[in-house]
Parts: sequence; C-alpha cells; structure tokens
Amino acid sequence: MDNLGEMKRVITILAMGLGLGMGLGGCTMGISQDEVEPVREEGQKATVKIWLTAPERMEQATTRVLDFGNEVDYIFQDLLVIVMARSGEEYVLDYAVVGVKTVATNFTTEETGFEAEVKINWTQVKLIVVANYNEFLTGVDVMGTLPPRGTREAEMRKAIVMPTNVWVSQCATMTGEKEVEGLGTTTNEVEIPMIRTLARVDVDKNLEEGSKSFVIQSLALFRPVGEVQLMPSMEAMVGGSTTKVAAPSLPAGATPQEGEWITFPGFTDYGLGVISYAMAMYMPECKEAKTDEEKLNAMCVVVGGFYDGDTSKELFYRVDFDSKLTGHPFGQVLRNTRYVINITKVTAPGKATAEEAANEMSSAIIVV
Repeated sequence: MDNLGEMKRVITILAMGLGLGMGLGGCTMGISQDEVEPVREEGQKATVKIWLTAPERMEQATTRVLDFGNEVDYIFQDLLVIVMARSGEEYVLDYAVVGVKTVATNFTTEETGFEAEVKINWTQVKLIVVANYNEFLTGVDVMGTLPPRGTREAEMRKAIVMPTNVWVSQCATMTGEKEVEGLGTTTNEVEIPMIRTLARVDVDKNLEEGSKSFVIQSLALFRPVGEVQLMPSMEAMVGGSTTKVAAPSLPAGATPQEGEWITFPGFTDYGLGVISYAMAMYMPECKEAKTDEEKLNAMCVVVGGFYDGDTSKELFYRVDFDSKLTGHPFGQVLRNTRYVINITKVTAPGKATAEEAANEMSSAIIVV
C-alpha cells in the first residue's frame, strides 16, 4: 500500500434535524415514511464528534512509491452528513444536515472542526458523510440530488450521481460511513475512514539502456465517463470494508466523453530526460474493456514529449490502464486507487497529435 498520509480530523457535530428540502412525502423509490423506524425525541439535540481519517492509496504498478504530498488529497473543507435509519434488516434515508466549519485545517495538528445539528435517536443509525462536496463540486447541488426520505440505501447510493467534468484536475471529494448505536443526549464520538471518489494516475519515467531519449511535456486523459456515483455501490465494496472496492460504481448508461478531456501541459522533466515524473492527474472510474473494440475505445492517458533530442515538435503516445495484476483487468479504473505508469523505453516516434495517439493502440512506448 502506498500511504499518502493517514490523517485524523476532528469534526464536532452538534445535531438537530433538517428536512431534505425536497419534501418528505411519499416516494416512488424505497419504502413509505411510515415504515421508517427511528425512535427519536423531536426537537432535542445531541452532539456527535466525528474523526475523519484520510484514506490510503493502493499502488497498482511495480514502481517505486512517489509521495507528492498534494494538499487536495488530504484537506476537509466542508461536510455533509446523511443519516440513515434502520428499517428491518436494511437502512433507509432519513435526513441530511450540513456541517459548518468552525476550525480551519491545521496541518500541524491535522485537525479540522465542523459543527452541525442532528436529531436524538435511540436506535441504530448509519452515518454517511461527504467531505468537500461544496468546495470542489462547484455548481452542483448535492443536497438537491438526494432522493426522498425512505429510499433504500442501495438505491440512494445509485441515485446520487455527479458529472465528472466538475472536478477538472482536483480530487478532494471523499465519502465515508459508520454504523452508530444511536445518537443520545451525551456526547457521541465516532471515527469514520474516508474513500476518495476519483482515482489518480502518476507518470514515472526510468529509461532503460537502448531507449531513445524522451522528455515529457504534457499529459492528457481521453474518453472518461461523463458521470460517476458520488459514493460506491454496496455490491462494489470488498467484504465488510468501507474503504476498498472491487468494481467501479457507474450510473446505468454511463458513456465515455469524446475528445480530449483533461490536459496538463508544461511539466518540468527533471533528470535531464532520463528520470522524471508528472504527477496528480485525477480521473473517474472506468469499467473493464473485454473485446478488441472495447480496448481500442477505452479510457486512456496520452503522454506528450520530445523524442530523441528533437525539441522542435511534441510527439504523443497512448498508455492504457493494464497493470496485469489479479483483479485489475484491462481498462478498469477504481476509485481511491493510485495508478503509476512507469515508462522504461521509447523506441520510435509517436503520433503528431494527442487525438491520433488516443485512437490507436501504442507499440512505441513500453511501460511497467
């Protein structure tokens, strides 16, 4: 595991109950509100202290660990708390509250303070939290995307869908969850491990003997899906873990966006063109590509650079997500996963444009 720093932030949640804003009437998805079981005292408050633990990243390539210390990987700027009530053997959506930041992020003590209000509830509940939903999902009404009260948990997770283009180059939105044995009148305290909504790719270069020189100039991402679930589906999660997934969580009918989606030009290639890296390109999840046609049209990274000492023109090379590790088939990208592309050899000139490179399987660049 590539640990980018496990952090704890203290969040104080003073609690009361806010309705969902869209009405608590009968819903077409889930169960009726009369079947929601919480035993609570209306109008009374409880205090919940939540420790958010920043997630680790899994490394998906046999390269050295690179720790870039990106702030957007760690900070918590705002918080949405979704309270799920017990209904028989499952949880259903009850209400949500917004946390108010009270203590700025302290990178020495690694703490951030929030306050919000929730209702006293003497039965078991599940807290699902969304961090940085407002800071980095600019223009997206997360609260407004919540389905009606009484919606089953599995359906709620699939209903909250976010457009991927709002992230641009930052990956800060995270989710986490924890079952709590009620929210009483005394101070409640809970630790919630978090999982990032997007994945990250780093490009590392260690040219071997026999390779032509190659100086990285840019990175681009082609054909990411246009939407992604904010939180992972229940069936995608590994065993009882809340921070590991084995499959992507994509909305039904999610389709790739055509053309160049994200470009990161102007990277400095250190090491005189022999050893270098370009860091922190974030991307949504992607499903496995099985057929030759699916592989050709899969989401991919295009690396641009100067080949064999010629700095007059930038040439482009396609790199696919193909770690060849068990459980990580061709093309599949999972949230909260760090993919390291290690370029070891460049053997021939690349394509004249990034678009050309993205639409043809590459054979002139070797990665591990």
